[in-house]
Amino acid sequence: MSEFADHYLRLDDENAAVLALGAAGVSLTPTPDQDIDIVGIVWSEPVLDSNGNIVTPATPLTGWHINMRLRNMDLPTELLPFRQFPTTPYRRFA
Repeated sequence: MSEFADHYLRLDDENAAVLALGAAGVSLTPTPDQDIDIVGIVWSEPVLDSNGNIVTPATPLTGWHINMRLRNMDLPTELLPFRQFPTTPYRRFA
């Protein structure tokens, strides 16, 4: 049985993400050993009152977010500085 590892990355912006992925040799096309989910901008949850009215609107969180799933591979060294460890990822692989 193959084992997959999920990695969560946050970079400054989309351009920085494209450059970092290219430098790491990561393809944006899924393969049997890798999948990539470009999340992009992540938004905070809005605060609602008891009637469902917005008290505090959603706001964008810093960075450009990417999720990667790799089979039997470590995260490329070039991407280690961007790795995050969210307690509740915004999106996950099924």
